[in-house]
Parts: sequence; structure tokens; C-alpha cells
Amino acid sequence: GRPYAPGAVTARADGGTACGPRAPRALAGVLWKATDGQWWLLAAGSERVASITTTGGVEGRATGRFLALPVKAGASAELAGRLANGRKIEALG
Repeated sequence: GRPYAPGAVTARADGGTACGPRAPRALAGVLWKATDGQWWLLAAGSERVASITTTGGVEGRATGRFLALPVKAGASAELAGRLANGRKIEALG
């Protein structure tokens, strides 16, 4: 097979517990270009994320912890999530 380029860091949180085992509440997203040239907004949350919404240049919502939306090149989006308990979380920086 063909070797793939190394992955890229898409989000980071220092000095917090968002990614820890006691209170996982992480949410992150990335713009990705498929081999057919279509751009996508891909977002994922930790297991307690119940829904993901995006506003700004891209409007959309997904129930559950994964979101995939076709977008235009250069799109920008603001991600937010809701935990199962109703608490709102922001995407990691």
C-alpha cells in the first residue's frame, strides 16, 4: 500500500481535566479534504457527549458524539456540544 502522511494535532487542552478519565468532556473538529476534492467538517466528542452543533460559517447538528458535514474549502465553524446531563461544552482549543 501507499504510505500515509503523519497525522496532525487538531486540538489541545493543557492543565485541565477535559480529557481525563474522571470527567471526560472533550470535543474537537477538523476540516478534511476527501480524495474526490470534497471538504468535510468532522467533529467528535468523548463518550458523554450527547449532541454536537456548529454555527458560524457552517450550520448543522448531530445527535450523538460524531458529526460529519460537507463544507466549502476554507469554511470556519464554531463547535459546541451537550453532555447527556444537559451541560454545554465548547470545543478544545
